[in-house]
Amino acid sequence: MPKQTEVEIPLLQVMVEIGGKGKPSDIYPLVTRKFPKLTEEDLNETISGRINKWKNRIQWVRQKLIVQGHMYSPEYGIWAITENGIERVNGNIPKEPIIQPKNLVELYEDYEQGIRTQLLERLLAQLSI
Repeated sequence: MPKQTEVEIPLLQVMVEIGGKGKPSDIYPLVTRKFPKLTEEDLNETISGRINKWKNRIQWVRQKLIVQGHMYSPEYGIWAITENGIERVNGNIPKEPIIQPKNLVELYEDYEQGIRTQLLERLLAQLSI
């Protein structure tokens, strides 16, 4: 499975490819395609038997990119890339982050919200079976 640092540029590239913003459920498969060596076992691996490890890794990468000023959340359930993120994809050294790093409470709340979103997506998928 790729390390978090190996996922940063591919995630930013996906954000550019989709026009700068999108829903996580649309972003996950596009990032996954950037890693053809991922196996089904990798993609189905869970943390504590409930949380998809690959999606969780992408969520943590996103959080790091937010702290660095390369991504942000313009509204609930939407991920977006900043100008600094676009510059990084283009190989330019971005300016200092525009967004101030969050404190640990905010980081935890974002993480918790990501888990809730993932659980809701799973529940909705089960209902549509």
